[in-house]
Parts: sequence; structure tokens; C-alpha cells
Amino acid sequence: MKNLESYLVSPFDSIVVGRDKNLEFFVDHSSKLKQAVANGAPFSKEETEFAIALTALSKSKTDTSVILAQQGSETMNVDNIIQEFKDIMNWLEPKVLIVFPKKSVEYHEFFPNGKSAYGKTTKSTIDNHFATIITACEKHSDKLGTEPAEVMIALQSKYVAARDSQLRKKGGTEGTRSAWDDNLDIVKDRAFHNLLRIADTYRGQPDKIAMFFDQSIITLRQHAKTDEPIPVPV
Repeated sequence: MKNLESYLVSPFDSIVVGRDKNLEFFVDHSSKLKQAVANGAPFSKEETEFAIALTALSKSKTDTSVILAQQGSETMNVDNIIQEFKDIMNWLEPKVLIVFPKKSVEYHEFFPNGKSAYGKTTKSTIDNHFATIITACEKHSDKLGTEPAEVMIALQSKYVAARDSQLRKKGGTEGTRSAWDDNLDIVKDRAFHNLLRIADTYRGQPDKIAMFFDQSIITLRQHAKTDEPIPVPV
């Protein structure tokens, strides 16, 4: 006799394939269920409820893809501004050197860790770098003029806006990923319900399962072993 407890555990909870295969598997089940209903199978309620759950799952996947693409664009924008900051620092140093020798206290206010430190600017350091350079530019605007401070303040504002937008998109991505997980749980639950209904309707006919589920879609394929050496890329 088979273990009775095993019949109370959803087999769909152990699916280990990615999103595309998950969606393909459940879309296939929905199509098969719809076809079975058209042929007279008593699953019209199950077919309708599963289609609704599947639509929500598909939408959450699409939403995630869109936001990921947008987030990639936002990240590129932030990176471009950081590069612009580095370029401006290369433009600024000669102007500083005209009025302040490299070993002077004033030069050190602009470049406390040397010019090379600005060439290594990242998202984690740029805020401090902006603060340092803007303070120095404003303090010595009588000799440098107002342009350096104005350029840096404008760039800082642009960076803050771009970074804020990037973080908002990141939060949106996390939200849609959560929506995917929630909707996937619902779809799996509906699929398990359908499986039990199918089993009850077709008792003693395990071959009927293939009419409703294509298990090959979610079966992990093992690569054949070979003794041939793997080519080394050139």
C-alpha cells in the first residue's frame, strides 16, 4: 500500500525549474484543461478559476521584465553621471593649480586624498566627494570664479535625482518579484486542486494525466557524460 500522507502533498511545490518553464508548464495545463472541457470533461469551473490565476501570474512576470529593463536604464544613467563627475574633476584640477600650488593648503582642500581618489569614485563615495569639492569651490570662488561651484552643484542635483529614480525602480522590482511568488503559489494551489479532481474523475486511469499535464516541460534534463575534452576558448 502506498503512503497515504503522500497524497496530501502537492507535487507542484517541488518544481525546481525557472520562471519561463514554470509558466510554460502551467500555460500548457490551462490549454489542455480548456480542450478537455470543450470535449465534455466536467472541469469548467476549474478551467475558469485556473485561467484567472494564470493571467495574474503571467502579468507579474511581464511587469518584472519591464521594470528590470527600466532599472537597467536607470543604472546606466547613474554610471554616466559618475563618469561625468570624474571628467569634470580632470577639468577642474588645472584651474585649481593656476591659483593654488599643489602643495598648498588650499589645493589640499580640493584634493585631500589626491586627484586619483576622484578617479575611483563610486556610488558609495560620490556623496562625500561632492560635499568636499563643492565646499572648496564655494570657499575659493573669489579666485576660481563661480563656474566650478555652479557646475558641481548642478551635477550633484542631477545625480541625486538619477540615484533616487534608480532606487525607486529597484524597489518596484522587488515588489513585482514578490507578486510573482505570491501568484505562483496560487497557481500551484489551483493546479493541485485540479489534479485531485482529475484523479477523482478518472480513478484507475493514470494514463489520463498526460491529457492534462506535460511533465517533460519541468523535467530537468541531464547532460550526457562524455570523455571528450572541453575545447578551450581562444
